[in-house]
Amino acid sequence: MGNNWGTYNVIGAHWGTSYHVPDPDGMKVPKPPQITHDPLEGFPNGRKPRVMLATKAEMQSARIPLEHRDYCAHKLIAFKSCRYEKFPIVALCHRELHDLEHCEFDDYVLRMKEAEREERLNARDAKLKRKAKLEGLE
Repeated sequence: MGNNWGTYNVIGAHWGTSYHVPDPDGMKVPKPPQITHDPLEGFPNGRKPRVMLATKAEMQSARIPLEHRDYCAHKLIAFKSCRYEKFPIVALCHRELHDLEHCEFDDYVLRMKEAEREERLNARDAKLKRKAKLEGLE
């Protein structure tokens, strides 16, 4: 039995539609842009590598969805376990929630900085190509 609104789903007072088309590998999150430049370019002493603190087994046992299995998964596991331990009064887990949101914000900032760096390097390469082309014509 369907509704009169076609493919839309009525969720409370909102119209629910899917904004992300599933990728062929089953993930619903958009894929990051391709990195075309050396990640260590411009860092003479190297970069601090990012490390996943939560293992795959821990994420599976905590039933973390695929779209949340990122560098902040260990904070999500801590938040979910706190909610489980303090169930009726889940407001007591505000510190874990704050830590999770702070980690997600820091991850977002790092990804945006990396995307902007890639854009700057692409623009620099395009400028150097135009300059070389002009010098070749003269």
